[in-house]
Amino acid sequence: MTKRDLSRAAGVSEQQVAKLLDPARFGEPQLATALRVAQALGLTLDGLLGLPVGTAMVSPGEDPIAHILAARGWTMQQLGREAGLSHGTVPAIVAGKSRPDLLTAHALARAGGVSLDSLARAL
Repeated sequence: MTKRDLSRAAGVSEQQVAKLLDPARFGEPQLATALRVAQALGLTLDGLLGLPVGTAMVSPGEDPIAHILAARGWTMQQLGREAGLSHGTVPAIVAGKSRPDLLTAHALARAGGVSLDSLARAL
């Protein structure tokens, strides 16, 4: 499958596919783009990125960040610290003031022990 074929199947630009394939060269892809590409390939986002199996799926409709906070007994700031993010990142995402890119979402999912798919679908 070419980048053009994949971009058409996923409904994203070829530039966005290039970002996903080589973020160091083309820039960080958006979380929504990665999710659409994974779906176009019949994969989960975790599978597309080669993430380990065994992370918890959050129920559809459940807020994955609230799930992480409750399961771990953390505050938003603690989650951000565990994910290696700045102090205000998680509160900004929760308040809808910021949308995480793929790396930020991956860091949150890994720190919280939830699947990236669960997180991406909710954000």
